[in-house]
Amino acid sequence: MFLALATQPPPALPTAAAGWRLLAARDLDGMREALRANSPIFAVDRDSAPLRRWAEIGYTEATHDLPLVHDAASALALLARYAGGFRDGHIRLETVGNMPDRTIRWPGFTLRWAGSAYRVDVRRSAAGSPAPPPKGARLIGCDGHSAEQLARTRLDRVQGDLDRNGRLQSAPAFTLDLGNPYAGGDLRRCRFAIGAKTVAAQLTYRPIGVDEMFGLFKDRVRVRSPFGLTRVGDSWWIGLPDFGEHDWPGLFADIRRHLPELRASKVVLDLRDNGGGNSAFADQLARALYGDSLVSARAPHLGPIVYRASPANRATYADFLAQLKAHNEGAGDIAEVAALVDKFDQAIAAGQPTFRIASGSAPTVARTTPAPANPFRHSVVLLTDGMCFSACLDAMDLFTALPGTVHAGTRTSADTIFMDLSSAPLPSGLFAISYGHKAWIERPRGSNVAFTPAAAWTYRGDIGGDAAWRRWLTAKLARR
Repeated sequence: MFLALATQPPPALPTAAAGWRLLAARDLDGMREALRANSPIFAVDRDSAPLRRWAEIGYTEATHDLPLVHDAASALALLARYAGGFRDGHIRLETVGNMPDRTIRWPGFTLRWAGSAYRVDVRRSAAGSPAPPPKGARLIGCDGHSAEQLARTRLDRVQGDLDRNGRLQSAPAFTLDLGNPYAGGDLRRCRFAIGAKTVAAQLTYRPIGVDEMFGLFKDRVRVRSPFGLTRVGDSWWIGLPDFGEHDWPGLFADIRRHLPELRASKVVLDLRDNGGGNSAFADQLARALYGDSLVSARAPHLGPIVYRASPANRATYADFLAQLKAHNEGAGDIAEVAALVDKFDQAIAAGQPTFRIASGSAPTVARTTPAPANPFRHSVVLLTDGMCFSACLDAMDLFTALPGTVHAGTRTSADTIFMDLSSAPLPSGLFAISYGHKAWIERPRGSNVAFTPAAAWTYRGDIGGDAAWRRWLTAKLARR
């Protein structure tokens, strides 16, 4: 869930560089104080030390960099860089107010991350400007720096976390001038690989309107599969583009209808581009496929959940409770959230920084007896890309604990043990800081540990942008 807290009307935006520096300084203070007051990283020992250190080291670094701020774009970059330095995908800067108009510049092309390299993606020629490199050309480097060095300078922390899922998300910004003072300026002369040939390209930047820029991407093919159950040759594919609002009852009905066929066939759970949602759907899916007894016997024990007790975090659940009541949701859901709000009230009244509740994943009787046999005759393949995050990783925790599953595709993203989003507005009214407000203190998988397929099941091309990956996976399945 992500519910922004109510705010007062934002102050008028600055018109001069000094005003933007003051705005950035106040929002920087607001970010650090919001995390101190509301994030479990300041109240839980496990995995929190690196984040606590960055809260201070990064703050000092950002304070030192305040002279770089002169407008809205540079203020955004400084604040986003501080948030990105936590290396926690749930701590991030959000834009919530209307940003002033800004000029975007580009050299006539953007890049995409193609699994192991940056390649030319969207391109447009313009009279009087050098022709952009051909689509698919691999960037080697520019101006004496490798593509990786440039990505670290131009993208990391500000546009995305390159050590986790940030390469896919941030790649289109690689060649753009978005007003980021950390980016190192315009790229001038770049080298590209086109097949076995290396070519040089001179880049000339020109303005591009925001609407035009978004228009360039409107027809790009999504990497995700449509939600639901599909027969593909002699295999069954279950498209899981996220764990959000879909026709889950319909999917589960389809699974029940075809369960004998599914268990006799090869099955692919397509998790590409899955950025999370409600992990309860993953649990329900596993039980529909494998049966309650086997899932209960094999599911990882997550232990208790520790909540950071603060008025802001309480407000997240109070707002959620009001939404449930307004939409006449089930009495059980309303009672569960109401009980959680009561827990917040009790802890806050007692001056306790945290409280804990059982996660519902305690070991069951089934763990003391042999687990049921695997009902599937063939492998269940878990297909991921670097976007797999949050509830998608919860699904990976669960399904990789079940018998006969194989992880294929590319390395997932990673998350910390600090989960479920709240949001605190910052003084400017332009930005908010999001953060996880609870901690899985006994989760078997540690913070920022990704899932990596075995070498034989790792796809090294573009798992979202070409047809070769499907041929590759089909051939792998045929040999199982």
